[in-house]
Amino acid sequence: MNKYTYNVLVVEDENQARENFVSYLSMFYENVFESNDGEEALEIYRTKKVDIILLDINIPKISGLEVARQIREKDLMTKIIVLTAHSEKSFLLEAMGLKLTKYLLKPVNRKDLKEAFELAISELKKFEVILNEEIILREFYSYSFSTKILKFKNQEINLTQKEQLLFEYLVKNRNKICLYDELLVYTDISTLDGLKNLIKRLRNKFEDVLILNISGIGYKINLN
Repeated sequence: MNKYTYNVLVVEDENQARENFVSYLSMFYENVFESNDGEEALEIYRTKKVDIILLDINIPKISGLEVARQIREKDLMTKIIVLTAHSEKSFLLEAMGLKLTKYLLKPVNRKDLKEAFELAISELKKFEVILNEEIILREFYSYSFSTKILKFKNQEINLTQKEQLLFEYLVKNRNKICLYDELLVYTDISTLDGLKNLIKRLRNKFEDVLILNISGIGYKINLN
């Protein structure tokens, strides 16, 4: 059986549970790393190209939620599946903004684990397809993910690094509204005013209203 080439990280402090997860996932994935605490997990995440993380919330040194938060400060693409004994509303509210693929209540059966990883793979594959596309945004505008070039009537529009980063994120998520908070995290801009100024500079480079402001919520690409 051919194994998936995605790199998986299992973060679980219960030795037997971690060994069981690693043994099972190693049947399907070429590289399965493991850690029993949050500090080591972040180190593995930083040094390996981790695609999917199976992350227990209650781990030593750095909590699972804090591990997820630190990853999400710069990375919205790595898929995170959370293991938790919690089902309270407070936990769910705390985890809402972390873009989790799935959360699984312990003890976890293999069927639920398999379905969660299939969902993560589906999300990763969608992103991989996007990276190879040239997107026609609306009449006369196109953007290439491979070359990072935005064109209007086949003429390149020069973007700064920050403008390109923001614009590409909006295009990747063109079918939804991108919230202010997620854009601030992704672009590493510290204030809402700074984000608005960046949007203003971008808009000045377009002949049409290519970026819509959804008042009080965020921005989205105008495809109409």
